[in-house]
Amino acid sequence: RTWVNQYATPALGMHRADLHTLLRQQLPPNCIHLNCNFKRYEQVGQKVCVSFENGSSIECDGLIGADGIHSNVRQQLQGNTPPRYHGYPIWRGVTHTVPPGFHHEEIWGTYGTGQQFGGCAIGSDRIYWFALVNRPEQDPEMMDDQKSLLLDRFGNWHEPIPDLIAATNQTDILRHNTYDCRPNSRWGEGNVTLLGDAAHLMAPTYGQGACQALEDALVLSRCVAQNSTLSAAFRQYEQCRFPWVAKLQQLSHQLGSVMQWQNPLLAQLRNASLSILPDGWSDYLTGINAVFGHQA
Repeated sequence: RTWVNQYATPALGMHRADLHTLLRQQLPPNCIHLNCNFKRYEQVGQKVCVSFENGSSIECDGLIGADGIHSNVRQQLQGNTPPRYHGYPIWRGVTHTVPPGFHHEEIWGTYGTGQQFGGCAIGSDRIYWFALVNRPEQDPEMMDDQKSLLLDRFGNWHEPIPDLIAATNQTDILRHNTYDCRPNSRWGEGNVTLLGDAAHLMAPTYGQGACQALEDALVLSRCVAQNSTLSAAFRQYEQCRFPWVAKLQQLSHQLGSVMQWQNPLLAQLRNASLSILPDGWSDYLTGINAVFGHQA
């Protein structure tokens, strides 16, 4: 369990739709265009010409590729290097049922043999939970009743895990495979750069995907304000961010593999080691202190 109020900047859980709404409210009207899938870019002088799959194109001062896991902007920059499957899907759900004794001030997780379950409060009496189970990438269970599958897996785990699953509507349970990429320092060229998962896709071990995208945006805005050209700002941003997120990518991959150990003896050794450590040492050894104590 990680107590989120012990750090200089507390960790807060938020529903992603709520975050999207807050960010969108700060934008001028008519600046978001949907159904414009990126095709390729071309740099022409100090401009970037961006082409989309629907046949349209736009000329702009700069391009920030924030197009996620299977980023087409990253593919043009780095070549066709597909993300690597991390060995397990992640199920996520949100319920308004708050079990008795649930601690709103902590992020918690329970680790088993090749599977884990955790959650946190996200405001308005809502609980976000997640589950991980070692499964093949092409999983025949993908089309099954996901709620029943999870209850079969976690129904005999400690409270409030079975209650959280049971209280969640089937339509509110999402399942996605998890992927990451090896660190690659080539984020951009000229007036083009990457941001978020497109730049540094990582395993969900620390729940830092969207968090690091927000940190990217903060640092990038500082660099743009400090430089007279976008190309200089983008290179400064890349130099500032790459060492930290590369470390986080590696930590997430390594710890994620340990927390999903399938071997019962190794899993017991892991759990026993964490349980006997003095307060704070488990957070240190698992990298949690580094993640939540980091200042962008």
